[in-house]
Amino acid sequence: MKESILHGCRIHMNDDASDLMLYLENHLDTDEFNTIFGYAKHKGTAYFQDHERHHFFIEFDDDVYTVNER
Repeated sequence: MKESILHGCRIHMNDDASDLMLYLENHLDTDEFNTIFGYAKHKGTAYFQDHERHHFFIEFDDDVYTVNER
């Protein structure tokens, strides 16, 4: 499991998810990032789709966001 910090959020994802991290860093503006990750923090889970129509979900638990393919 790989850990990264982005916009002050601790994010865990599979080791082979470098494309996803690039997407989060380079293709989501700050408002989109805050909306998706804020929803996950509030509800516990959020779903989103990248620009290539891959589906992902975010789980929030104990101040850590875990991103997985759906």
